[in-house]
This record gives sequence, structure tokens and C-alpha cells, in this order.
Amino acid sequence: MTKTEAIQNFFTRYEAGLLTGTEYKIRWLGGTTTTEGPICFPCAMSEGMVVRVMESPKLGQIASARKAAEIALQACKGARLAGAIIFDCVCRAVILGDDFAKAVNEIKNVLRVPLVGFETYGEIAMEIGQLSGFHNTTTVVLLIPA
Repeated sequence: MTKTEAIQNFFTRYEAGLLTGTEYKIRWLGGTTTTEGPICFPCAMSEGMVVRVMESPKLGQIASARKAAEIALQACKGARLAGAIIFDCVCRAVILGDDFAKAVNEIKNVLRVPLVGFETYGEIAMEIGQLSGFHNTTTVVLLIPA
């Protein structure tokens, strides 16, 4: 493994957390490739922001995939479903490694419908009052009605 690959792997496993009220927004430091110089983010960051080094244990990543499916299922209020599309951040696959299938199985166990999905870099979702809709290390569940 090259030094650049080692740095990329480290910053995928230990991402930056920006405190937003009582929760953190997670940011990947994927643009950083050297041991000296600035830390680079592939998304917009304001100069002087305070960031915290974050770690999400594998069990937390698996539990959050299940929670995303439960939230989506609750929001559909009992409607019949034909399937679901899952947008999963590639950082989760790196963090989970061989356990990635466990997270997918948690989603399958909750939804019990056919799934299709892919890994992305940063999911985008805006809510009223949100300043940024860019998210790292997340699972997005899009349900398809029957």
C-alpha cells in the first residue's frame, strides 16, 4: 500500500465531524493525500470550522442501516411496496469491509421487498431549514410503491 492509499484509508475510517446543534455532520477528508500541508475536503468547508475526529464502529454502521429502513417503512404508512432503491455511501463499505452484507441484510429484513442499490460518494437530501444537503457515511432508502 502506498503512503497516499494509507492516508486515504485512514481518513475514510476516521472522518471529520461538524457539530450542528446536537448532532454531527460527517465529512470525508478524501482530498488529503500528503502528510504535510492542508487538509482537503472534496466538499465545501468554511475556513476556521472546528472539526472533530469521528469513528463509527461496525455495529453502529449496521444498526444505522436498519434504522434508515425502519424510518422509511414507517413513513410509507402501510402502503404496499414493490421494492426499494438503496443509496449507500462508499465510505460505509470501506468501514464495514466484509461485514457490508450484514448491513444490507438488516435492510432486507426490515423491508422484505426486492432491493437494488449502489454505493455513492455523499448522498444529497435537503430538509426545510437545512444549510447543506450533502451527507457522508449514510444510507438512503427510497421506497417504490406497488
